[in-house]
Parts: sequence; structure tokens; C-alpha cells
Amino acid sequence: MFSGHHDSARVFNFYTHKPHLYMVRIGTGLGAFLVLSVVSLVQTIVEIFTGGVFAIGVPAWAFIMAAIPLTVALPWVIKLWFFASEEGTPGAGDNLISSAMAVQLARYFKHNAENGNPLHHTRVVLASFDGEEAGLRGARDFYARHRNDPEVLSAKTWNFNVDCPYQAKDLFFLTSDINGSVKLSQEMATKCVGIAQSMGYEAFSQPIAFLTGGTDAAEAAKAGFEAVSLMAMPWDNKERSSVYHTPNDLPEAIDPKAVEETLSIAIRFIEQADAAVQHS
Repeated sequence: MFSGHHDSARVFNFYTHKPHLYMVRIGTGLGAFLVLSVVSLVQTIVEIFTGGVFAIGVPAWAFIMAAIPLTVALPWVIKLWFFASEEGTPGAGDNLISSAMAVQLARYFKHNAENGNPLHHTRVVLASFDGEEAGLRGARDFYARHRNDPEVLSAKTWNFNVDCPYQAKDLFFLTSDINGSVKLSQEMATKCVGIAQSMGYEAFSQPIAFLTGGTDAAEAAKAGFEAVSLMAMPWDNKERSSVYHTPNDLPEAIDPKAVEETLSIAIRFIEQADAAVQHS
């Protein structure tokens, strides 16, 4: 199963205005809110057990000294309300290009079949999901509907998901998803890296960075299928692509070589999977 998503993200204001401060803005706002909440909860529990919860008085100095800087930092929490704009991105690289690649794969395998070279043991499912930017909702619904439907997905299904294929020099395969909470297929990632390198492409595998979100491959993995996401951009909070989730996510931001390599790796993976069944 080759998949991508066609919905575009909202513009992330933190990426368009001083993007180098992204982690400071996120970390300070969330951190101040969470720590102040914990400190306040601890103080409340202490007051309850010491009988002072309804008494008039001044809290312990330790609480005051902790609460003051955390309260001063709370304006950073307000900034989080303006994290995302109401405006949507053009979404060329994230992730309409992947949906376009699915169309090209359909043409490729149809052409091969019509010219006497079909796949013999493999069904190729091509999916373009909606709702990825709204919590992977499209993929989640698809797998909920079809995970036990053998006419769509067999028990042995591989999900080759593609997201943000901007630059060939940054091509890699994810081995975990949703901020590290979902494991993807290390075996499949290793095989894909091997295919890429055998074709002369640079590629590697790595877990997803924390606070970078997730991809539709997570829903395939949660449904019990082997899954990876191919990405081709710097994917950490310091080096993320400068057009990612911005109004500059236009076709010219996509390296044609990244598209060519992605298609080539996907085709080789599918053909090898088909051949492996034939020779087993």
C-alpha cells in the first residue's frame, strides 16, 4: 500500500516569524504551564493535609518563589493561541506531491500489466488520505474500515507512506511515529534503505523527533501492518525545511530528484515483494 495525504496544513506562524525560536516558544509556554500546574497541585494537597486549605494566610515561601517566575512566563502560553494561522498552506510538498506520485505508480503498474509484465502475487493499493493534518483522521478511518477486509488489505500488508519529500539529500525512513509513541517497522525501513543504497541513493532510517508530530504510517502500524514513512527533509526542531507549513510550500520547493528517487524505491520494493512471494 502506497499512501500520502492531500490535505494541507494551516500556516504555522512560529515557522514564518523567527523560526529559530520555535522550541523556545513551545518549550517555555508549555513548560511554564505544566510546571505551575504541578506546583499548584502539590501546594493544594499539602494545604489539605495540613488543614490550611480554608485558612487565611500566606502560602509557603517555597511555593511563592516557584510560582513567581512561572507566572511571569505565562505570557508565553498566550502566544500558543497564535501558533497556527487560519490560512492554509499551498501544500505542494506537504503533501500533494505524494498523492501525485500515487497516480504515477498506478500508471506504471497498469502499463506493465498491459505489456505482459504484471505483478503476479501482489495487490497494490494507492491511497490519498484526507485529515492527516487534523490528527491522522483519514488514515485512522480507512484502517478502521478495512483492516479486516481481505478484498482491500490482506493479512500481510506493507504500508509505504510518503510525507514531505522535498530534498533527495535528506531522504530517510521513519522507524517510529507520533512523537515516538508508535513503533514502525525497522525491518521494512532497513530493507528500503538497502534498496535505496543499491540504486546509488543516499538514505538512512531514524526514529521521529519529539514534538514533530506524526504521519499516516502510524495508523497502519496501530492496525497491525508493517509500515514506514519515507521523508526527504531535515526533520528535527532545529533544521526543519524552511517552507514546511508556510505559504512558500510551492512546487518549486520540491527537488525533482527526490520525487524520482521516491518512486524508484517504491517500485523496487513492490516488485521485490512480489518476487519474494513467487519464489517462496
